[in-house]
Amino acid sequence: MPTNLPLGYLVTDEVSREYTQRLTDHPMSDLHMIVFAKFMALTKANATDSGAQWVTSDVYENIQQARFLQISGGGSNEWRVPKHVEERLYEELRLTDKPVRFEPQTQE
Repeated sequence: MPTNLPLGYLVTDEVSREYTQRLTDHPMSDLHMIVFAKFMALTKANATDSGAQWVTSDVYENIQQARFLQISGGGSNEWRVPKHVEERLYEELRLTDKPVRFEPQTQE
């Protein structure tokens, strides 16, 4: 995979669901659960102004509309969120995998 692609963490629906369930027992649809998880993760990790953003990729490793927490931009002017912000997001969502390069399709 080209190295000029952005770097991000794959965040599955299951990770979002588990994260939401840790924060609230309020019943909600899958769509609301994902929106809640995305908002709360950035807020609780104090990362709303860090440059971290949620994006999707049409297909990533056979996952349709894969959701990523993007922590860097690709290309010649690549940016990256500060390491301490990345670590807070990683811990907040209890991620276990390393970030990967991916082809972004839409910004969420």
